[in-house]
Amino acid sequence: MYAELGELVTGSAPGRAAPDQITPMQDKTGQRDDTIENLLADLEDQAARVITKIIAEHLWPLPRADRAVLGEWVAAQYARIPTVRRANNEIADQLLKKEIAIGGKSEVRRRMEAQGEAPVSDEEVNAAWAELSDFSSYYVELPVNDHLLTMGQAMATAYKMVMARSWQLCRFERKTLLLPDHPVTLLRDEDEPERKGVGLANFAAIMVPIDRRAAIIMTAPDGRDGIFPASDDDRSVLTSHPHRCVSQRGNPSAGGAPSAPWHPAHFAG
Repeated sequence: MYAELGELVTGSAPGRAAPDQITPMQDKTGQRDDTIENLLADLEDQAARVITKIIAEHLWPLPRADRAVLGEWVAAQYARIPTVRRANNEIADQLLKKEIAIGGKSEVRRRMEAQGEAPVSDEEVNAAWAELSDFSSYYVELPVNDHLLTMGQAMATAYKMVMARSWQLCRFERKTLLLPDHPVTLLRDEDEPERKGVGLANFAAIMVPIDRRAAIIMTAPDGRDGIFPASDDDRSVLTSHPHRCVSQRGNPSAGGAPSAPWHPAHFAG
């Protein structure tokens, strides 16, 4: 699906910056195009059917085709979170300002002439330079289509990492889960310094709640999918010792369950 997303966006006219949620792309005339929204809605429907098989029909491990569908859905959920969008905007903002600062008025002239058909005057360049060189006065955001293309690339990367992991299904008998709008949680490797962020390059595991009483925990790569038992009172997932049993090198079959830095909001009494 991420390949289709990239093909659809490439070559389309860029639009204005989008909010945190998915914004419709724009076609070559600048009009709204719902194609990507429809693709994502279809993926949501397919994933919902797979989740129903897991919860209602107790299907686990998943057949290859169902696993691929759910893997794409997890990758899409990761790529759509507001944090990723904000990070992409920050990169775009810093990159443009650095190019302007390094290139000076010549870079401003180049950009202005690239947008128009006629040469620009020195007065126009000077006026634009005065505005653009005041870096604290504005903030650059990715156009809609650029954001969607970046999202497609992020989905492709996340999908490969998700599919390479072993998937462990954890069912809860007493504790129940709160289902957030953005259900994909990356868990920190205990060997990583706390000052570093957690991303696709250094996460230890992924937790994805799929029901009030079930979650998929994606752990060590190249392992087999299986069951990840909670303790009798479901407290094994609430231990205060971060990643005692899950890390890049660990496997949940060794006993226990991943813990911190789990957010308390994931759990309800």
